[in-house]
Amino acid sequence: MVAVTCSGASGACDMAAAVLPEGLLGQTPDFMWLGLLQVHIRDFDKRHVAVTGIVLIKPKYAVANADDVARIPQRYLKQDTVVVFIRATNTPHAQSVLSYTVHPEYEASTVHSLAIVELDTSDSEGIQPIPICLPTQRDKQSKKLYLTGYTDDKSSVPSASVCGYAPYSSINCQWDDGMALVSNATSGVFTLVSDKSSIPSASVCGYAPYSSINCQWDDGMALVSNATSGVFTLMGLSIHGPGCTAPAQYIDLYPYISWIQLVTGPEGESFAPTQPTPQRRVQPKYIPVQTLFS
Repeated sequence: MVAVTCSGASGACDMAAAVLPEGLLGQTPDFMWLGLLQVHIRDFDKRHVAVTGIVLIKPKYAVANADDVARIPQRYLKQDTVVVFIRATNTPHAQSVLSYTVHPEYEASTVHSLAIVELDTSDSEGIQPIPICLPTQRDKQSKKLYLTGYTDDKSSVPSASVCGYAPYSSINCQWDDGMALVSNATSGVFTLVSDKSSIPSASVCGYAPYSSINCQWDDGMALVSNATSGVFTLMGLSIHGPGCTAPAQYIDLYPYISWIQLVTGPEGESFAPTQPTPQRRVQPKYIPVQTLFS
C-alpha cells in the first residue's frame, strides 16, 4: 500500500525546503504531514486494519478521499480509528479521530471527492506534526511534481513504515462521452475509466515515468510540487488506479480551497469536544477501507 503527499505555501505550514533523494526513505519526518488513516476491526478472534492515505493540512485537520472515509461506520470512528504520522525518525505518532465532513458533491455527482477529518490533538505530547502547505494559483502552473507515500514493509506492526519519493509528470485530462482519457504527446491516448461517477469534478492527470518504486495507486496518495523555493505544496489526492508508471487521475485540490477554509475555519480551530484516546493493540493485517466496508 502506498500513500502520497505534497506541500505548498499557506499559513503555518511546513516551509522547510527539503532536498531529498528518490527512493525509499524509511520513517522520516521530512514528510511529517503525510499519514495513514487506520480503522482497527476485531472480527471474533481475528483483527484487521483498514487503511487509506491522509494528509495533514492544518494542525487539527487532514484531508482524505471521501469515498473511503464515508464508509467508516460511526461506531468505529471515534473508538477504533486513528491517524498515524511520523513526527520524528522511526517514531510513528497516532491521533484519534473526532469527526469528518465530506464535500457536498460526494455521491451527488461523483464518488471521488474530498473529506476533511478532524483530529484530537489533546495528547500530542509536545510534538505536533506540521501541516503541508496548500496550493495557490501560482502553484497550479508548476510542472515540478513528485510522489511521496508510505508502503507496507510486511511488518506485523501497522504503521506508516517506508516512505517512497519519485519525480512525476503531469499530462492533460480529456473527457469524452463519459470516458476519462489521458492524452500525452509521446505516449498516445489512454482510457482510464468509463463510469461517469468515478470522474472527479476537478482533476489532475499524470504518471511517474522514471519511478523506481514498485507500487499501485491507492486512494489518498498525494501529488506534490516543490517549485516554490523547494517548499512542498499539496496539489492533489489520488484515486485507486494503475501502477505508478501508468497514467492516473488525482482530485485537484486547488478548487476546494474555499470549502476547506469554510469547514476548518481561518485558523483551523476545532469546535468539537475532544475525546479520550483509546489504547491500541498491534493489528496484523492491512485491508483497503473500501474493501472492508463496501
